[in-house]
Amino acid sequence: MQPMKILLVSPFTSVSGSAIRFWNIASQFKQRGWSVVYTDRNAAGADPLYRTEGITYRPSPTLRSFPLDILYSTIFNLVMVLRNLDCTIVYALKPAPNNCLAALFARLLGKKVLLDID
Repeated sequence: MQPMKILLVSPFTSVSGSAIRFWNIASQFKQRGWSVVYTDRNAAGADPLYRTEGITYRPSPTLRSFPLDILYSTIFNLVMVLRNLDCTIVYALKPAPNNCLAALFARLLGKKVLLDID
């Protein structure tokens, strides 16, 4: 049996409190043998705040304009769903447009979707 794969999509940059908690969730999935892909908004080429061997980190570059940044990260997250069609679950952090549209798209593709609204 192949390990399950999960795509975690955060609408925030890696320095927010929610993103820190979300990274810890990603680490727990990895410890259980899952294949994990983690996306968030971060400056292109910048080192991720957290590193865990075996977690694929895909940051969406941030732009100088917040509305353009949200639009770009929404498109980026949709592309991440397409690039990870072999995932079992798409886990979206918070009901923000830049990750929920990707989660809805994943659901249309038949993926299981988790929405963390705490």
